[in-house]
Amino acid sequence: MASRSDEPGCLFCGRRAKLTAEHVLSKNIWKHIPFTGRFAVEIRKVQDDIETTERTTASNPGGLASGKLYCKRCNGGWMQNMDQSISGLVGPMINGRPQSLTPTQRYDLSVWITKLALVYESLAGSDRVVPQTNYETFWRERRPFPNNPIQLAKYTGPGFSHAFTRQGIRKYYLKEVIGLEGILINFVVGQFVAYAALPVDERRGLVVAGNDAWRTQIWPSVTLASVRWPPPHSIPDKETFVELSKPLL
Repeated sequence: MASRSDEPGCLFCGRRAKLTAEHVLSKNIWKHIPFTGRFAVEIRKVQDDIETTERTTASNPGGLASGKLYCKRCNGGWMQNMDQSISGLVGPMINGRPQSLTPTQRYDLSVWITKLALVYESLAGSDRVVPQTNYETFWRERRPFPNNPIQLAKYTGPGFSHAFTRQGIRKYYLKEVIGLEGILINFVVGQFVAYAALPVDERRGLVVAGNDAWRTQIWPSVTLASVRWPPPHSIPDKETFVELSKPLL
């Protein structure tokens, strides 16, 4: 029998323990999606300008699992509690109902979106770019990464109830690409869309496409006033969703 010291560490807290599979969307979130039957789940990945798409179906939109990367204390504790606490706010947005988001609500959404983005990034397995130190920082502080933008949009097109894209944010030196300085995670749940930049170096702020008629930035906060969701334009189809998922760097 393997000893506890032989167990791999939890990606968030680092504790060596039996790891559990994390379903990206818990029942506290997917219960808001107003569909029955089986759900389309679509994963789009772009690496070196080559796009690959994986499609699957599940009995619920939370059927996408990250693999066994998180301990039960995290997975069944603060991660689940975070979903439960945000459920009442994000639920109406998943169903497309307009919201006026206060600074506190925008911050709470940004924390939850960062958690989800980190879990989506962990689906990359050996291709994961964001280091474990960033996961541990989030676990300790439970806040978004400073100066790394989070934006919201609305999806009204057909085709899926849950999807995400993962794209590298390139690092340049004298106009030459020398690696990646971050990952841009974009996901849609029902009609709710979020864009989150995850840095390789948590001290470095990333630059991605700014506010426009499609997207509203909620982090870093740019105003103390309430912010209306959705933005003026909704995303009408999968093609536009993918096009707007590009970092534009």
